[in-house]
Amino acid sequence: MRLLRDSDLLMCASTTLALVLLLFLSPETPIPVVFVGFAPFYFVFAVAGLLALRGRRRAGAIVLVGGIAALQGGVALFAPGNEAQSLVSILNLVLIAGLTLPMQAMIEVRIAGKAPSSAPCRCCW
Repeated sequence: MRLLRDSDLLMCASTTLALVLLLFLSPETPIPVVFVGFAPFYFVFAVAGLLALRGRRRAGAIVLVGGIAALQGGVALFAPGNEAQSLVSILNLVLIAGLTLPMQAMIEVRIAGKAPSSAPCRCCW
C-alpha cells in the first residue's frame, strides 16, 4: 500500500511541477485551458489515492496505471510535441504495474505501450 501511495504522490507532485512550469514557459496558452488539461490527471490521482487509503491497493493500482495510460495515450494523439513525455510516463507506469500488480498486468501494460512495428519513425517509438 505504501508503494502505491508514494507512487501516486510522486506522480501528483511531478504533474504539479509540470503545470507550474507550463504556466511560466508557455504564457501564450490560456490558463483555463492548462487547468482543464491537467484536471483529469488529478482526478485519477485522487481516486487511486483514496482506494489505496481504504486498503484496496490492487484496485488503486489498476485505476492509477489504466487511467494515466489512457490519458497519456490521449496526450500523445491530440497534443503534438508531447510524445516523448508520454513515453516516459508509460515507462513509469510499467514500473508501477510491475511492483504493485501481478506479472501479467505489467506485461499487458508494456504491450499496450509498445508501438506497432510498422509505425513511422518518431521520437517516442
